[in-house]
Amino acid sequence: MKKNEKEKVIRLVRIYSSFTFELEELNGKETLAKAVDVFRARIIGAEEIVGCEPTKKTKIGVYQSVGVGAPLHFFAEFKKDPKSLCWTEAQIVDLCRKKRTLLLLSGANLFLFKKKNGILAFAEVIVEKNWILDLSLTVYSLDHSKVYDSCRVFIPTKA
Repeated sequence: MKKNEKEKVIRLVRIYSSFTFELEELNGKETLAKAVDVFRARIIGAEEIVGCEPTKKTKIGVYQSVGVGAPLHFFAEFKKDPKSLCWTEAQIVDLCRKKRTLLLLSGANLFLFKKKNGILAFAEVIVEKNWILDLSLTVYSLDHSKVYDSCRVFIPTKA
């Protein structure tokens, strides 16, 4: 990939806009590090935490990338305070467990969240190409230089 190709204008297109997908209220006890039943292929970079705050019913916004970009650029497209775009760890686990059909099969699925120290990070969920389509999870800092040419970005919205 040429250097200027990484700097192309990227954008996110909302998909499933005529459908409403929601997560139910959650008690906040599930964490990424302990969700081995969901992320059966591997879990990398998730920290052990006690849990997070309970959450209310939350609608799911699903966006598909058009063009090449880094997660920092994708989340900046929303022109909102990044903290308002964050999921809790319990919500990421629940979405990957119960709304698995929303996940992109041939690319990364990205979720913004706050780590226990309050620093923003993103969870990359990949559907592994084995016969049972296991999920793998890797946690990166938001400023990580990884570049994606195909990804799906999930954003929480109020129910």
